Amino acid sequence: GSLQSLGLGSSDITEGGLVLHATVSDDLDGSGGALVAANDITVDTTDNTQRILKKKSDNTNELDSSGNPIVLDYYRKYPSQTASRQSPFAFAVNGGNYLPSALMLVSDQSIYVQGNFNNNNNNGSAMPATTTNTPDTNRLPAAVVADTITVLSNQCVGGINPLGVPVGQLTCGLPPQINGDNQIYSNVSSAIAINAAFLSNTQVSNGNLGTGRYDGGTKSYSGGANNYIRLLENWYNEDGAGTPIPYSLNYSGSLISLNAPIEYGGLYRPGGLDPADPVGTSYYNVPFRNFNYDPNFNIITKLPPLTPKTSYVRQNNFSRTY
Repeated sequence: GSLQSLGLGSSDITEGGLVLHATVSDDLDGSGGALVAANDITVDTTDNTQRILKKKSDNTNELDSSGNPIVLDYYRKYPSQTASRQSPFAFAVNGGNYLPSALMLVSDQSIYVQGNFNNNNNNGSAMPATTTNTPDTNRLPAAVVADTITVLSNQCVGGINPLGVPVGQLTCGLPPQINGDNQIYSNVSSAIAINAAFLSNTQVSNGNLGTGRYDGGTKSYSGGANNYIRLLENWYNEDGAGTPIPYSLNYSGSLISLNAPIEYGGLYRPGGLDPADPVGTSYYNVPFRNFNYDPNFNIITKLPPLTPKTSYVRQNNFSRTY
């Protein structure tokens, strides 16, 4: 439901604002007993070379008291999933245009941001349809931190709940059929605007080495900053003359890449339709990407909740090493 229904608790600014953390328990069936691969989330130990290990300065592994390498993170295996890094779970946020207070959304799974997010000055007036890099100090600070982040349009909903909040998903992926002019039509029918810092993982990229997609081999390309925000829909609209015109994805914030995805790794496919693409139709058809840094983040009081801050640095001693 709506964040507005959380009441006074949603206005707590003890740590700079409201922080919501969402995760999935390994004990999926709620048995309370030992984790079983058939029903629960278990550790994937099939390929230890893929595990993230703590290293010493000489590049050897740190060992625990039993002499085993210390694992900082691991791949999780999900019931009925045939490969790691393919979590079947995710969290979606909608109705987030008006925030109850400064907000940080955090999950070790994927987060789907549906529709306009924090695109108002929180006094009842909507922001312009096209965001600019001019700070609006009335706008609340916001951030989304997740394994990966996917943005869905205002049209990617299947109804309205009693609180007036859009719920469900409807035709969020590209349809399989292709029209005669090799363009795909459906889904998005309006621009959206998002104002928040995004911290998430991105696929490995070694540059555009031939194919322009991540194929798991030597030709590794993630799509760069353009594909940092994951998309699933067709953002094109056909005008009266038959010319496809993209709707705008207006983003103002800061894009921070943390590492490679732990739960949602996958093959990169470029946006748009390429009939010669051997991997088939793309996940999405490209919007007009109107991306800007939000200069509100230059103001310490406008940073999202829990943002690390340094008041001052003082040198206490100085030593020279020969």
